[in-house]
Amino acid sequence: VIDYCHLPSMTPNLLCVRRGLTDLWMVAKYLATMNQADLKTAMLLFLSVGLSACVTQRPVLHSNEHLMRVGPTVAERDIDECVRRAAQYESRESSPPPSYRDLVDRCLREKGYEPGGWK
Repeated sequence: VIDYCHLPSMTPNLLCVRRGLTDLWMVAKYLATMNQADLKTAMLLFLSVGLSACVTQRPVLHSNEHLMRVGPTVAERDIDECVRRAAQYESRESSPPPSYRDLVDRCLREKGYEPGGWK
């Protein structure tokens, strides 16, 4: 099956625009039927995914005993967890809110890493 909506073209494909609007309408109709708790969960999930998709930089870890012991695979998993936790924290109200990077760095320090900036 060829997806004609993603082929390079100089003119917009009106069928793709229509399909996108139809998909958006279906999502809106589904969200309208959800109860309040499910809606909040869905919004948090969309927010978390949206924030993580927008964040292109990730923390850089200094080499220390903990990093050497757990290895790069576990370290990446821990970074992902700290990023998710920071996104969840930012979605709650807080005054004054700490910065996203500060939240991720603090989480990594609590796990035994030494954050050394962002790249």
